[in-house]
Amino acid sequence: MKSIIKKLVPAKARRLARDALQMAVYALPNPFERIHLSRRAEVWHDELSRNGIVKIENEPVFGQVGEYLEQTYFSAIEQAPQKFLGRTDPSYPFGDNQRFVWDSNTGEYSSGGTEILSYISFADRQCQPLYLHPDLIQVLQKYYGRQPYYRNQPLIQKISLHSGQVPLTNGAFHVDHLRQISLMLLVTDISANETHMEYCVGSNRRNLLAEGVELPVEQCEAKARGYPIFKCTGKKGTLFIFDTSGFHRANYISNSTRKMLHLNITTGHNLVPFIDKNEVAVAPDEAPQYVKRMFRYLNPS
Repeated sequence: MKSIIKKLVPAKARRLARDALQMAVYALPNPFERIHLSRRAEVWHDELSRNGIVKIENEPVFGQVGEYLEQTYFSAIEQAPQKFLGRTDPSYPFGDNQRFVWDSNTGEYSSGGTEILSYISFADRQCQPLYLHPDLIQVLQKYYGRQPYYRNQPLIQKISLHSGQVPLTNGAFHVDHLRQISLMLLVTDISANETHMEYCVGSNRRNLLAEGVELPVEQCEAKARGYPIFKCTGKKGTLFIFDTSGFHRANYISNSTRKMLHLNITTGHNLVPFIDKNEVAVAPDEAPQYVKRMFRYLNPS
């Protein structure tokens, strides 16, 4: 049947039908959703809606999470890589029962300068002020007009591209999944002279049905030339929220290092199997329901 449809229906029509269905299921706002933002959350939301990206600086709680990640996960892995890298056992503890590392750094990533690429647990209480941040989650909720969910485990990454290494394909402008929102927390100070992300300002507002939800890199590279570029640089603890339907890339700079925490959010599509289980006590009982629901897709026990 699929082969018959493929022969009879032009590729552009098939793509349009697929994108329209995905947008109808996952991108239409819920008319009954009522979200009231704090003043600062309103500012963040408006900037995200207008530009596709917002930079949040000087938030003490984010700085504390960045410092904690540097002093625990990154420091421990760098001092004893043989103990942590190559481990894919989710029950393997990282010092206590609240933390673990699940190494996901394949040869492709390591050849492109990635030294650390590891999933960590949502249950680490020192990072939960970020994962459970009510203003952040409400910004996402209002941006979508519906409930957001974490798509996969938190991911820590260290990139140190050396001369002669070939950057990964994400060094070219590209897009990710439909209206996927990513949070990127800098764990080191990053300048424009070091590896950093670049975002095409306003490209989140492109016509997804006309252009396509997911585009080949060649088309993204061509279209990206028409937008102003925002450089994701800043001090440790700086948080970026960005819509990955917009054009973005990693600008790799040789002989520099970037460390970060990365989180992905969707409205329930393109989910990656979680390592944490739903018995992990992430959101406290007194947390708002919209915060608790962020973890709905943790694997059942």
